[in-house]
Amino acid sequence: FTAVITGQIGLVLLFLQYRRQPRVAYLVGMAVLGLLLQTIQPFAPLIPFILLAGILLGDWVTTKSFPKKDTIAVGLVGLAQLPLLAYNYWVISSDPFWQVFASQALTPSPHLFYLFLGFFWFWLLLLPGLLRPKIFFTPKRIGLLVWVIMALLLAYVPWQMQRRILFYYTLPLAILSGLVIRDQLSPWLSNRLRLKKEHKNILLVPLIVLVGFTNLYIIFVHTNYQLPAFQMHYYHPVSIARAISWLEQHTDPDAVLLSTPDTALLAAVQGGQMVFVAHPDETVHYSKRVSQVKDFFNNQISLSEMEPANLEWVFYGPYEQALGPDFQPPPNLRLAYQQDGITIYAISGAP
Repeated sequence: FTAVITGQIGLVLLFLQYRRQPRVAYLVGMAVLGLLLQTIQPFAPLIPFILLAGILLGDWVTTKSFPKKDTIAVGLVGLAQLPLLAYNYWVISSDPFWQVFASQALTPSPHLFYLFLGFFWFWLLLLPGLLRPKIFFTPKRIGLLVWVIMALLLAYVPWQMQRRILFYYTLPLAILSGLVIRDQLSPWLSNRLRLKKEHKNILLVPLIVLVGFTNLYIIFVHTNYQLPAFQMHYYHPVSIARAISWLEQHTDPDAVLLSTPDTALLAAVQGGQMVFVAHPDETVHYSKRVSQVKDFFNNQISLSEMEPANLEWVFYGPYEQALGPDFQPPPNLRLAYQQDGITIYAISGAP
């Protein structure tokens, strides 16, 4: 994510530099950055190009003159992205593995109400600026507004990558809100409170506290009241961590572990263990495998019916017990670990 953000911002900065000094080197740099971004996330150049289009639109609106030269420059950079974009599309649509991955990589946006609530203080700070829109009447600021609006629209278009369009959505909101604070709220409050020029920055303190109120609430209330009462809801049992540590010490990292996704995620991260099913986006045929895990721990299918059938260990802990409380280990499972209510079985005859 850091590489994507850096590349996207770098692409925009190169364009702004090109507007000051129109050199081909800047366009080449933009094209190269766009291609590099595609190697990380094929859709990553979309956000900076939305911003660039917004800047060009802002230029047109503010100067009443169509920025033909800059538009052609952005168009050429965009054309340079098409071959790799077409190749990525061909791979994803033709290769069976990537077809399955693409069908599972669903990142839907949250309900619009929650999006509004999550960015509430940004919307509140933007309101004075929207009531007096001249504050945003520059190409760059119009570009940021276009980013905010277009990302919001694309986030609710029916396609797989909805939520990814909101990636670092706080950036344009924070910049625009900061402009409102600096150019409208701060001068207005300073005049009302008759503050001296050297004391004007003190107004930033309550504003920062105000914007951070949501996080402060979560940290204070959850830490002091809710977490002690609902620790199991927030934390995995330490017994699982101990069992995974044992696995890490006594098994080959390439040995495949059968467990619920909750346990598997911990085993993969903490112990570097190969797992049968874990992250929804990173597990091929995720739904099918989750169903197989459920059936296995409910004694409905055997290990030989699991696909792929290259399992070597079975983990039976609290999450597996909740899924299949009446689990009866088949004869080919050999007890290897039993402690704190967790049992790990080795599969006899496994490679």
